[in-house]
Amino acid sequence: MSRSRVTAFAPASVGNAGVGFDILGHTIAGPGDRVTVTRIAEPLVRISAIRGAVQALPLEPERNTAGAALLALRRALDLRFGFDIEIDKGIAFGSGMGGSAASAVGALV
Repeated sequence: MSRSRVTAFAPASVGNAGVGFDILGHTIAGPGDRVTVTRIAEPLVRISAIRGAVQALPLEPERNTAGAALLALRRALDLRFGFDIEIDKGIAFGSGMGGSAASAVGALV
């Protein structure tokens, strides 16, 4: 059975814990992005909502990590359908806790 809508939680993370430890990374309990992706008939990727962001984040898929990830997936798999993305930001922009990566991973999961 396939689903047409799925929500994933991607936790905040840190990868540079100190000098010499930049190959180690770990997630942080609590903060994270919640990304909901809905399959749509139109062969495109759109971001219909970004909630919880203190500053404006791009709604254009090409300029948003979640959108860019799904655009790349559509191209790689030659998909004939598209995706609608809703992002609930729980990681502050520029905080160093992987907010951009969390949005991308949440969209792909």
